[in-house]
Amino acid sequence: MSQTISQASAVEGLPVKEMFSKARQSLNDLLWNPDGYWNTFFVPTNRPEDASALKRRDGQDTFSDQLFGKWLSLIDPQAESVLPAEKVNAALMTIYTNNLVDDPAKGFRGWANGMRPGHQPEMKAGYHSRTCWFGPQEELASLLADAGDEAKSLDVFNSLESSLHNNHLFVGEWNKSVGPDGLSRTLPEEPNKDTPRFPPYPRYKSGWEYLRAILGLKMDEQNFYLNPFKTISFSLHDIELAGTSFTITVEPGWTKVLMDGQPQTGLVQFPRSQRAVKLEFIK
Repeated sequence: MSQTISQASAVEGLPVKEMFSKARQSLNDLLWNPDGYWNTFFVPTNRPEDASALKRRDGQDTFSDQLFGKWLSLIDPQAESVLPAEKVNAALMTIYTNNLVDDPAKGFRGWANGMRPGHQPEMKAGYHSRTCWFGPQEELASLLADAGDEAKSLDVFNSLESSLHNNHLFVGEWNKSVGPDGLSRTLPEEPNKDTPRFPPYPRYKSGWEYLRAILGLKMDEQNFYLNPFKTISFSLHDIELAGTSFTITVEPGWTKVLMDGQPQTGLVQFPRSQRAVKLEFIK
């Protein structure tokens, strides 16, 4: 925001750029686990408000929504440096492999919100940690897409869709949970919690965000930028995104781009003031 309005900003007297550098370093120093994720917890030992009374505890669980803040910033091309890319990718790989609940006998494949290291279900922290929530799974798919791993991103998305067996619209909050045996089971604590009771919830927004992910859509104050998936074909017709009407056709393995019929070179970008655009990503 400071950059947008061309005005230097400070937080409690600390310039924003300096604060960003310090905050980024602190996040990594305090929360990064070398096993591949940000998941250290701080447990109050005396007074919660006293920072000196917090005790470090490592390696408890891998939570799939740990990168929620990173997911929120994906639309912004200037936000790439918020967290180190190599650590984001390491965390995603840990979550993708460690949190998987694969139960073909029940036709289910999904990702639990939390798992202990070694692919061990978390059975003590409460049912939220062992639930395969829709939102965090969609976020995981979008984050994998942003990291450039289309195959794993599509695996998460397609697994989520197929595991619903056409029984739900994307308005529910959860699908299955993981039991102590590592297999899926119906969540007994909230048997009817699959209704749209919280319209503003990010977990509903995350379903639509996957469209942004497969388009590789980013934007700043002036421009749109697109870099869609290359392994699948899809098309959109007169879909309005951020005030602009998009008609887009994508062919697998595309190497060329036509914008309103004209060949494009380099990064696909155009001004947000443009009210309508037709894009063809072709071989």
